[in-house]
Amino acid sequence: MSRFTPGDHLVTVRLGYTHHGLYVGGNHVIHYQGPNLGLPGEIVMTSLDEFSDGKPVWCKPCPARLYGRTESLERARTRLGEHRYDVLFSNCEHFVMWCIHGIHHSTQVSQAAAAVAKAALRTQQTTIMPPATTVLTRERTASDCMTLATSAITLTTLATSPSWVPLATGVLAAHAVSRLWSWLTD
Repeated sequence: MSRFTPGDHLVTVRLGYTHHGLYVGGNHVIHYQGPNLGLPGEIVMTSLDEFSDGKPVWCKPCPARLYGRTESLERARTRLGEHRYDVLFSNCEHFVMWCIHGIHHSTQVSQAAAAVAKAALRTQQTTIMPPATTVLTRERTASDCMTLATSAITLTTLATSPSWVPLATGVLAAHAVSRLWSWLTD
């Protein structure tokens, strides 16, 4: 007898992320299997052992569900065989959240995006503020200070911003647009 109930949101740890699935019963799980050995990601039904890959599995509590357990499983079954895996926009957690709550959402992607944004802001602050402060302390008039500070900030930002800051900003914007689109179309 399994310790899980059909419709449970299962989670298991992987290297650097958590893997999510929906418990079917009979020691089977439906989950979005990521790309592997050149094969595209696919929504599959596998054994609980295959899903866990030898790692501990736990049930993520879902006190408020839009879809009941049976309905969630029916939703999952309609997508079996799907090959639209995308780590940022359509991964295993997005899939399970859609089955249970009717929305494509991944807490781990949102947390990673927030961490990238925080790091980008921290980088911007450290590259902009010291040169601007230096310019301001050397000048005597307020208008000279403002002109030089604005120039210093602009030049420092252009010259010293890491190349990943625009990329991170683009990823964050794409993620936000994707979440909005999912919300509007689901």
